[in-house]
Amino acid sequence: ALSQFGDTSVTNNGTISAYSYGAGAAGIVAASSYNDVTVANNGSIEAEALGSAYGMLAISQYGDSSIANDGSISASAYNGDAYGILALAQYGDISISNGSAGTIEAVSYNGNAYGINAQSFSGDITVDNAGSIEAYAYGDAYGIAASTAYGDISIDNSGGSVVAYSYSGAAIGINAQTPFGDISIDNSGTIEANGYNGIGIGIYASSQAGDITINSTGGSITAYSQYSTAVGIAASSYSGDVGIGSGSAITVTTYDGDAIGIFAQSAYGEITVANSGDVAVETYYGDAYGIQASGQYDVSVSGGGDISATTTYGIALGIYAYTVSGDLDIDVSGNIGVTSYDGLAYGIFAYNIYGDTTVSSSGEITADNSYGSVRGISAASVFGDAEVGNEGDITVQTLQGSAIGIDVNSVFSSVSVTNSGDI
Repeated sequence: ALSQFGDTSVTNNGTISAYSYGAGAAGIVAASSYNDVTVANNGSIEAEALGSAYGMLAISQYGDSSIANDGSISASAYNGDAYGILALAQYGDISISNGSAGTIEAVSYNGNAYGINAQSFSGDITVDNAGSIEAYAYGDAYGIAASTAYGDISIDNSGGSVVAYSYSGAAIGINAQTPFGDISIDNSGTIEANGYNGIGIGIYASSQAGDITINSTGGSITAYSQYSTAVGIAASSYSGDVGIGSGSAITVTTYDGDAIGIFAQSAYGEITVANSGDVAVETYYGDAYGIQASGQYDVSVSGGGDISATTTYGIALGIYAYTVSGDLDIDVSGNIGVTSYDGLAYGIFAYNIYGDTTVSSSGEITADNSYGSVRGISAASVFGDAEVGNEGDITVQTLQGSAIGIDVNSVFSSVSVTNSGDI
């Protein structure tokens, strides 16, 4: 369905099957040059092609695009990319919803797969999922992908499930990127990202100048990679603030790469991480970080969730926080366990250059190692104050290396330690 100057509206309540063995195939195509596009599916859509396959394709240059799915969508591509839903807009906004009864599956055998892919140049993007989204690919696989140059992005996985699996490329459950806009992601469902030979990331958000807010209030996030990095939640902004709140159970596993539960980074914005869920990360040859937060200005890490970081031939850090010129504040009450066979093992590692470093911990901290140094809590600042208050028990042990329960250092300012736990 195509209109140049008018609105375009398509509703499917039946069954649509599109097959092509020489080029691409699309179940529904709706486009308008200057007005709005509305597409709704309550039935069944199947698109299978030798080239690229599209379950639902909506294109608008100047108008807005609205897509709703409460049925089933399947897109399979053999030598091209597969899109369950693809929405493109030049200047308009994009809104996509997958209801609780909606199922979306995208499979590509030699290309990339997208459950939902929304792209706009200057418009805002909103994606809501309460159903099931699955993307399987030999190349990159994305459950939900959203990108806009100048607009804002809002994604809500409200009790739904998102699965992304890739054999040779990246697997990302939710991927949101904008150079200049803000990003907001909410999750209360389940997210699985499995990048066998590539990276596996549950939630990824990136902005150059905008703020990023991620709230994962429940459910679970699982990230896996056999030969690359795996991350549960990752957010990075160059000049905007980054805030991550997680109450989800996060499990990250990799064999030959770094394993990171929560990653927050901003070059010139403030960073806030609040974790109340359990985080477990494990790798064999890489480094293991339960929470990693780094930036130029203020960095804050808090929460009561338990953290476990395990590696064999790398560094194991339960919480790693770093800043250059702002204050660094860590206030946690959960248990932290770190294990490394042949690398550093630190329960909490907080390092600052010019600002003050403050660490408060009331949970149990255990650091085990065989051939490296171990620390329960390590807090340092070069020019600022370094302060540690500990109320929990700390156990550190190693066969060959230094073992220190609480290590506090400042080169040019004062240090303070208050302890009421057993060490």
